[in-house]
Amino acid sequence: MRSSGPVLVVDDHILSRKLLRRVLELEGIAMVEAASVRAARAEIARSRPAVILVDLELPDGDGLALARSLKSDPRTSQCAILACTAGITPHDEQRALDAGCEGYFRKPIDRPSRRPLRGCSRGAPRSREPATPPRAEPAAQRCDLP
Repeated sequence: MRSSGPVLVVDDHILSRKLLRRVLELEGIAMVEAASVRAARAEIARSRPAVILVDLELPDGDGLALARSLKSDPRTSQCAILACTAGITPHDEQRALDAGCEGYFRKPIDRPSRRPLRGCSRGAPRSREPATPPRAEPAAQRCDLP
């Protein structure tokens, strides 16, 4: 079971985060954001996201290294992670899947690229509806860090 938290967008480019916020709002999905790996870890602990969208290149680390770390940790292994980048190649796609990502998409996001968001956002609360308090879950099924 995945957390019922929002979608976390981890991207160091503010315009990318703004565009993703607009896309997610159109889908009615709540969003939080982080501009670095360090900020992402803090936000994961705070908001327990249902889905994490992570840019491949971040100022303080590799987005795929973050994905591998989250997938190898029992506390965050159930988080859905999507890789996103401006220049995804077949090699990048395979690297994302090998790192444990459920999917990937190219930025800037367009209407056809929203499909992965819809598929992985089923656990995220709708931004126009009040979020229900998270149920008590075993630590291994939560999307959080110490």
